Amino acid sequence: MKRKEHGGEKMLNDFRKNDFWVLHEENKDTYYLRINDEWVEVTKSVYSVYKNSYQKAYRDQIRETDKITHYENADDLYPYIPDKPEKNTMDKIIEKETKQLLQQIILKLPEEEQRIIIAIYFEDMTEREIAKELHMSQQKLHYRKKKILEKLKNFLSKDF
Repeated sequence: MKRKEHGGEKMLNDFRKNDFWVLHEENKDTYYLRINDEWVEVTKSVYSVYKNSYQKAYRDQIRETDKITHYENADDLYPYIPDKPEKNTMDKIIEKETKQLLQQIILKLPEEEQRIIIAIYFEDMTEREIAKELHMSQQKLHYRKKKILEKLKNFLSKDF
């Protein structure tokens, strides 16, 4: 969530899921925000701004907790990395052949499916960025990615 300075200490976004309320009446909707434990009537535009801000902060918090931590200085991390034995020549050959096979299989995919896989796994783009580029929803792109990965898995299982 976004942090803001308040009296010298950092605070998370003050709003919670239950701080937004819309009263639906016959001909109009009335919008409320809970501020200091009191419901305050606001305009639809003010309500929308606060609700969208809350939702964005909530999504950012979820994304942040799912993120893998990256270290700026790998030397600080070195003592914590378990020793890995050197790969023998046969392991190196198998790894190289597997990468070549994967490249060949990706090239068998239709152009748009290639673009999705390459963007996600080789260019480190987010699903949202790719979906925007391809003019589709993020949910649809995620579904397509899963189907493409199934297809790749089937190709690989046939070749091995």
